[in-house]
Amino acid sequence: MIFVSVLLFVMLGIAWVKGYDFVMKHAPKALPRFYFLLALIRVLLIATWTACYVMLISQSAGESKSFVVMILIMYAAMMATTLMIRH
Repeated sequence: MIFVSVLLFVMLGIAWVKGYDFVMKHAPKALPRFYFLLALIRVLLIATWTACYVMLISQSAGESKSFVVMILIMYAAMMATTLMIRH
């Protein structure tokens, strides 16, 4: 599960960096819209992944809490990294 989570975050990070470059080159005025749309997609994907893990895979409350904390730390790291790269 950690591998899938890391893969999800890496893919979202790459989508942010590549998408930012594309939008900046072709339609710079659309950057705020791109940012908010991708932020929404990131939150929905990560929330869905977390909910699926907690409801379908987790064996205990402690395991669920550990997974949620790991996801929140990874989300904060992804946000910090992508914002430093593009701002």
